[in-house]
Amino acid sequence: MRPPSSAAPATAPTFDTSGTVLFRVWHPSPHTATSRTMRRYGPLYRLDHHPPGPTTTHAPDGPTVWYGSASLETGVHETFVRGADTVTICAAHRVSAVVIDSPCPTVPLDAAATRQRVGVPDDIGDDLGVDVDGYATTQAWARWLAGITGVDAARYWSARHRARTDRRHGINTVLWREPGEWREVARHRLTDDAVWAYVAVALDRAGVAWERMPRCGRC
Repeated sequence: MRPPSSAAPATAPTFDTSGTVLFRVWHPSPHTATSRTMRRYGPLYRLDHHPPGPTTTHAPDGPTVWYGSASLETGVHETFVRGADTVTICAAHRVSAVVIDSPCPTVPLDAAATRQRVGVPDDIGDDLGVDVDGYATTQAWARWLAGITGVDAARYWSARHRARTDRRHGINTVLWREPGEWREVARHRLTDDAVWAYVAVALDRAGVAWERMPRCGRC
């Protein structure tokens, strides 16, 4: 994937993602107290717009990032389908449904016309090569995109949730600025009867074995 080679445009096509349900698979930690906790340190992962350099905690008023998926299945793939043959899911793992109520201008990078108009690579979101080469190039693009006036987020194809024919399938959203108003409308433990069947089927389809444990290494 090529890095940005020119200045970002003054504007970019956006749509308002407010009212859309986003699914967040997460594990409580000192840095993640709630499903809506924005991460203030980085850069760590794909399309993380934190400044390049050591992964450290930045100033409270510095960049923040948050990821959500368009479906529970995509959230499960993003969290657990990362090359391991077997994953551990503990009683602390949760899935939350989050809705943004205030305007949130989002660049639809899942749309080919937008990628072409803005000038970003076609595989900006779903290139699994980053597992080998690192996320630095996608992070450079995130800083480039997040610097465009009026852009708060981006929607992109999931690299980890593909259709069985290897077509693009899952959709993610990354927030670069915290919405003025957003709320959690539902929350379950992944091991709850209400959602566990969906989690197990998603992992089975991905060819990943699972084990349920009372606690995991993150607890």
